[in-house]
Amino acid sequence: MANASLNGGFKPVRMRNGTPLPEIEIRETANNYGTALYQGDILIPVSDGTVAIAAAANDGLLAYVATGFSYVINGKRERRPYLPANTTFSPTSVGSPTAPWVECMPLHPDLVLMVDGDAAAPTPTVAGVVGLIGEDCDLVTGTGDNTSGQSGMTLGLSTHSTTVGNFRIVGVVGYPEGQFLGNDVTSSRAKFYVITNEGFFPPYRIAGV
Repeated sequence: MANASLNGGFKPVRMRNGTPLPEIEIRETANNYGTALYQGDILIPVSDGTVAIAAAANDGLLAYVATGFSYVINGKRERRPYLPANTTFSPTSVGSPTAPWVECMPLHPDLVLMVDGDAAAPTPTVAGVVGLIGEDCDLVTGTGDNTSGQSGMTLGLSTHSTTVGNFRIVGVVGYPEGQFLGNDVTSSRAKFYVITNEGFFPPYRIAGV
């Protein structure tokens, strides 16, 4: 049975240490930033204090997961499901009261996220997928949905490695307690629990941007 797409990129679900989920922080994007941002996108910090979309190559910079957006429309700040590319505002300086706001959850070391695999697992069997627990994978950017505002990011299962990757797989949804709960691990879009492995905040990284 094929899995339904999670259609949401990376979704925060819990903290491994049992504490509440981190509080949401507000960050800006630069004026006329050229990439649309969606709920569930992974973000990196920029040296001017803004945020930008993450890529698999951003080792040591993965800082936030986007959870919401607002920007000024006809003189009034309004919440929207995603932030369109090339959103402009005036004045254009960082800290402008009309700058787009991105609601972000920091990628703390204990933050567990749920995410779809980008395709079928390299070994699409129960044993093969469970065997990915403890390995690392990079993110895959994908294309977000302009109606739902949900990210198209997924977990690149073909990049699985025991050396280093953006995220560490710490579980498979529904295993072992629920017989996978409709998560068909032999099909594409199997769902995983991950934690950040190449994050920006200490203890991941000491240097700033």
